[in-house]
Amino acid sequence: IKLGSSLHKVDKKLILNILPYSEKTIHFMSRSNIESLNNYVDYFVINTIEYNKYAKRPVNFYNSPIFWVKQSLDYYISDNGNVEKSNEINEDNKNQNSLDDSKSNSDINKFIIKIPFFGVLYELQHGEKAKINQINSSTFMSTCMKGKTSGDLSFKYDDYGKEHLIHITKNKQDHYLSFPTRKFFKDR
Repeated sequence: IKLGSSLHKVDKKLILNILPYSEKTIHFMSRSNIESLNNYVDYFVINTIEYNKYAKRPVNFYNSPIFWVKQSLDYYISDNGNVEKSNEINEDNKNQNSLDDSKSNSDINKFIIKIPFFGVLYELQHGEKAKINQINSSTFMSTCMKGKTSGDLSFKYDDYGKEHLIHITKNKQDHYLSFPTRKFFKDR
């Protein structure tokens, strides 16, 4: 509160980074915390990248799925902090968007959603723990080219997570890639 007040006196802004929604993380911020800090913090940045670190399931192939972005916003802007608690695809909640009728735009406009400009590569060796790495565009392209020439490659747009997902099977090893595309950014 003191920092925010001091910064505002010299025409500076305070931006606070907060955790995204997760069922496996203890949340130190809530809607009531946001409301009490509202006059001192100019923007709240929700760190909605690296879904694999926050997901309830140990292996998933998303980078920053749209349902998680919405869950995170819902957690901080809804009156009771309720969110759809399922990370699974559920036909009943596929098209729900509680943000449409939640709070005024002024509440939503205080939030900045952090989105990744990197991809994620999941390497699954049968019977071993998955290796998960952040990748840049050149690694993404070379992995896809190697998969195209020496393995089985499938490419699809996942409507639920709103991400392109690539699956490559090569030498009994599965590779899953998620990389932000123009459509990924447009959907956000």
